[in-house]
Amino acid sequence: MGAIPSFNETFSEDGGWFNPENFHQIDRMLIFDWITPQIEAIIQSHIRNTFSPFEVEFAYIDSPTLNASVELFVHEDKSYIGLNVGSARIIFNHFFQALSHPNLFLNIGDPKSEEYKKKKIQGVTFNINSDGAINQTYANGQPMIEYFPNDPIRLDYARLLSLHSIIFLIEHEIAHLVNGHLALRSRNRLDVFSEQVLEWDADSWAMSQGVGRTIKHTSQLPYEEPESIQWIYSSFENDLSAWLFSITSLFLLNSSTPFDIDKLEVYDHPPAPLSAFFVLETTKEHLLTKSTEEFIRKYSEMNDGSNALIQSVEALTLLTGNSIYRDEIKKACSESALSHPQRLISRWKEVRPLLEPYAYVRKLPD
Repeated sequence: MGAIPSFNETFSEDGGWFNPENFHQIDRMLIFDWITPQIEAIIQSHIRNTFSPFEVEFAYIDSPTLNASVELFVHEDKSYIGLNVGSARIIFNHFFQALSHPNLFLNIGDPKSEEYKKKKIQGVTFNINSDGAINQTYANGQPMIEYFPNDPIRLDYARLLSLHSIIFLIEHEIAHLVNGHLALRSRNRLDVFSEQVLEWDADSWAMSQGVGRTIKHTSQLPYEEPESIQWIYSSFENDLSAWLFSITSLFLLNSSTPFDIDKLEVYDHPPAPLSAFFVLETTKEHLLTKSTEEFIRKYSEMNDGSNALIQSVEALTLLTGNSIYRDEIKKACSESALSHPQRLISRWKEVRPLLEPYAYVRKLPD
């Protein structure tokens, strides 16, 4: 990560830059020291593969909300992609909590070893041995992470699911840059439907990156996976199921506030449940154009991704005791909601030509 603005300089309306040294030792070890190199590698890989004239740097934003941001400083030929600290806290806590529950993910590791209770870790940090076991050593402060799966395989799986969500957020922001969204917004006053179209275009681009990696049967991320979860990459179904569960869960985590089905035109972002369905549908379209008949058939056997969405809904309902996630998904299946994507597709036909002068061309492989 190159030089970044001073930590009191505002990056977005949510807050300023967050100094990584302020992270609790547990959080640095389990989350930030681990994901930061992966995020930076993903960003630089995409920038190298486009004719982008901008230098792109990454930093954390001092905000508790689930979000990421990208800013383009044209006069400096530089862009900043920022991830809210709250995104890491919310995402990791959710998947760590899910894998700590003995009634979830029964096929992963040893669910009977899980206690499903918040760890009393005031004044305690955790060191992870090479075998995944956690040892306690003394430290000060209270970390952001509240749940830790006891089983090392389940812990590794929870971290992988978390990282999938984080990378999706980052690649969504990269799409805003390389697809010309930022440049278009800086030169035009866009209406709400046009803004929603750009958000779905960014989701579609991020989806194509994640699903493309599963098609290639390569690691989702540019690092060596722990041996305990390398079995995920032994089959397309395992790989894609993990990715889909992570991404649909990410959208549902943004669904805790009900959306008004009669006022879809007031949101600058499409309601999260609609976006979850959109990603499942565009995943199907991506497979139809970029993969083999075998992969298309396997996705069909997964009910076109709806199995992962159902699993995400049931997990959140169980963990929170709140039926809102089921209610929001049912609302997203209503006739009124299902007609909304067609309106956005019509608007996309108008917006796409406007983006062409600003989008960066992908480089051909060497």
